[in-house]
Amino acid sequence: MDEKEKLDRVSELLQEVKPYYAKQRKDRVTRLKVACILCFGMFTGLLIGYLNQYGVYSDSTEIVNEYGIPVDSYGLIDIN
Repeated sequence: MDEKEKLDRVSELLQEVKPYYAKQRKDRVTRLKVACILCFGMFTGLLIGYLNQYGVYSDSTEIVNEYGIPVDSYGLIDIN
């Protein structure tokens, strides 16, 4: 076998297995995306739970009411 035939055979083999590697890569990318979405969702949920538990995240009406400013049900300054 000469050099060209060897290279052609290697090229044929590569073309034969290419779909399998492309499918594996696509599956890995999909799994990575799902893992990122799940981690982001869990982090967001934990952060909101933490902020609600310790009162860091609260209504603006509570904050304004601490200063004695009259507010309406939306937390806006009530002007009568």
